[in-house]
Amino acid sequence: RAEREGFACERWKDFDADAWHEVIREAKARVLDACPSKIMGADAHAGAAGLARDGLKNAGVENDVTIQVADCLAWAPDTKPSLVISNPPWDGRLEGADAAWTALRSFLKRQAGGGVAHLLTGNMPVTRNLMMRASTKKKLSTGGVDLRCLTYEIRGSEVDAAPQIA
Repeated sequence: RAEREGFACERWKDFDADAWHEVIREAKARVLDACPSKIMGADAHAGAAGLARDGLKNAGVENDVTIQVADCLAWAPDTKPSLVISNPPWDGRLEGADAAWTALRSFLKRQAGGGVAHLLTGNMPVTRNLMMRASTKKKLSTGGVDLRCLTYEIRGSEVDAAPQIA
C-alpha cells in the first residue's frame, strides 16, 4: 500500500528523491525469493489471527508465514522455535493477563527451551507469572503508555542459535 500511495517523507521539503530511489533500488536488489527461516504465529483469537493474515497479505509475505488459531497453552508448532516474539495481554488493553503470562511460561519451557523470547508489556508485575528473569529490559513509550521490551534466555533443551534483536 505504501508503495502505491507513497511515504510521508516523500512530501518533506528537503526530501532527496535521487537518494530515496537509490535506496529503494538497493533494497529491491536484496529481496529474496523465499524466506530463509520458518516463521510461525498463533493467537487464541480468530479475529486477531485474521488481522495478522491480512497484514501479511498486504505486505506480500503471506506465503512466508503461517498463522494458526491456537492458545499457547496447547500450541505445539511443528518446528521448535529458536526465537519467540510476543505482545501478550497485560490488562491495559486486554483482560486475562495473569492467565496469559502463565500459559506463555508453559509454552516457552515446553516448546522453546534453549531459545530467546522478546516480550512486550505495559504491566511489569504481570511478568512475574513467567517465573523467569529478563536478561535485558528496554523502555519504550507509545500513545502515552510506558512499555518494556523484555528479553529472556529460555532454559531447557537446546535449539539452533536464535537471531538477536539489537
